[in-house]
Amino acid sequence: QNPFPIENRDVLGETQDFHSLATYLSQNTSSVFLDTISDFHLLLFLVTNEVMPLQDSISLLLEAVRTRNEELAQTWKRSEQWATIEQLCTSRVAGITDVYHHTWRCHLYAQLAGSSQVSMSTAPSGAPHTRPLQPCGPVSTARS
Repeated sequence: QNPFPIENRDVLGETQDFHSLATYLSQNTSSVFLDTISDFHLLLFLVTNEVMPLQDSISLLLEAVRTRNEELAQTWKRSEQWATIEQLCTSRVAGITDVYHHTWRCHLYAQLAGSSQVSMSTAPSGAPHTRPLQPCGPVSTARS
């Protein structure tokens, strides 16, 4: 398992966000939540992120990590805060996919402005398929 990205390394391509958190959690092979959540950089992200402020609820998790208490960690995992974080991870991953499709279509539209159909054989799924080409803008973020 790769560690959670280190803070302040955006320039190096290491970003701390809910997409990277979702990636980190999805590659986790441990069934012990405490092992997963004990990464220092992950804890720092959870404490300092502005999307889901946790200052009022993080003390239980930090105590669980400090004392290596899996039961306390599981209690925090059942909290409303962790459920919200999991939702943010899911929505951020879906949002990244939408942004990717939007960027892909905008690139194609700029390259092939006169065409009404474009074969996207290198689409994210890897399967060749054809989609109607849409101009850049809000309408192009909808999945077709």
